[in-house]
Amino acid sequence: MFRVTDYGRQRWRTRPAFCYPSADSGHWLEHKRAVLDVTRKLGERTRTRSSLTLALQRIAARIASQQVYEVEWSDRLFGAQSSRIRVEGLWVAGSYARGALDCGDLDVIAKVVSEQGILPWRATISRTLVGRAPDVRLYSGTPEKNSSGVSFPEARLVWSPAEPNWQAAISAITVDPLLLVTPVEPTHYRYERSSFTWTISTPWSNY
Repeated sequence: MFRVTDYGRQRWRTRPAFCYPSADSGHWLEHKRAVLDVTRKLGERTRTRSSLTLALQRIAARIASQQVYEVEWSDRLFGAQSSRIRVEGLWVAGSYARGALDCGDLDVIAKVVSEQGILPWRATISRTLVGRAPDVRLYSGTPEKNSSGVSFPEARLVWSPAEPNWQAAISAITVDPLLLVTPVEPTHYRYERSSFTWTISTPWSNY
């Protein structure tokens, strides 16, 4: 089952997720981070690093060859929109950036600015830059501040105008064959912060 959660201008379409308890189980950011990092998540299939590397190479090659995009999109509030966006940086994060051989998906972060019109929603930016690549999640912003709401200190720069050699950047990421996350019994949490409620569900949480 999917649930849709309003968060500012964004509408998030998410599956109920598992969460691994940490040493500080009361810190909602740590648990949200555990949900975003799906490496070895209980009951979820993983992708090999080599297959995700091919996806990352395609994304980086496309951005390196074209940084400016004309985007036609629609907004419920503002109606039909025409925007020109420019990509100023691309990072890879999550388990791939830490060197895992098997990853749940590929987390990429793109710094995108609007040259004309309103900056499109994240989903529109993702379709423009990533297309329909499976198991790829794109967040707009930077590793420190992005649409996920969580910082990614392990993120590695893949491409930028100042450092355009994305092939070397990807090759420089060290692989750690011992990097594994051991599945543990999932726990149900409910977090409340300011004006929104964020819930992590387990299979039995609705019973």
